[in-house]
Amino acid sequence: MRELMGLIDEALQIPGGVARMHHYYGTEDVMTAGKNWFDGEGLSGAPGSEWRRAELYENTTVPELRKWRINLISNYEFDRSILKGVNIGGGLRYQSSVALGYPPAGDPDDPRQIRYDFSRPYKGPAETNVDLWIGYTRQLTRKIHWRIQLNIKDAFEKKGLIPITYNPNGRPAAYRIVSGQSWTLVNTLSF
Repeated sequence: MRELMGLIDEALQIPGGVARMHHYYGTEDVMTAGKNWFDGEGLSGAPGSEWRRAELYENTTVPELRKWRINLISNYEFDRSILKGVNIGGGLRYQSSVALGYPPAGDPDDPRQIRYDFSRPYKGPAETNVDLWIGYTRQLTRKIHWRIQLNIKDAFEKKGLIPITYNPNGRPAAYRIVSGQSWTLVNTLSF
C-alpha cells in the first residue's frame, strides 16, 4: 500500500502532469485529479489526505480504541431455607476513556503538511455500567421446570448522548444515544 500511495503521490507532483487532469470536460474551474486527491474540493475522505492521516497515526493511540475493558459477573442461587430456588446476581462493565481524535497542527491550507498534536487527544468518557437480576426457579412436575427472572440492564444509567468522534476544532462531530436503564422479565418453561 505504501508503494502504491507513493507512486500516486509522485505522479501528482509532476508539474502540468496527472495532477492537472480534469475529471470531466470543462474549464480550469473544474476539479482536477490533484485537488481531488488531497482536499476533495471540500469533500471529506480525500484519499491522499486520509492516507496521510493514517500514516501519522502510526505508533500512537488509535482513535476509538479503549485501553482497558473489564467485565465482572456474579450470581448466587439459594439451595435451602425459604429462599430455595431464588437467584440474585449482577454484572459490572467498565471501559476506560477513549481517544476520539486529535487537534490539527501545521498549515491548514496545505494538505501535504497535515500534522496532529498527539499529546492532546480529544477524549470520550470512561464508562461504567451495572446490570442486576433476580430470579426464581421451581420444578412444577417431574417433567416441567419453571424459571422466571427480572433483568435490569444499565441499572444506574441515565438517557443522554456520548460523543463518538470530534471535529478538528474540538467540538463533537457525532454522538451515540444512551437509552438509559431497561428491564426485561423472562418466563421459561422447560420440559
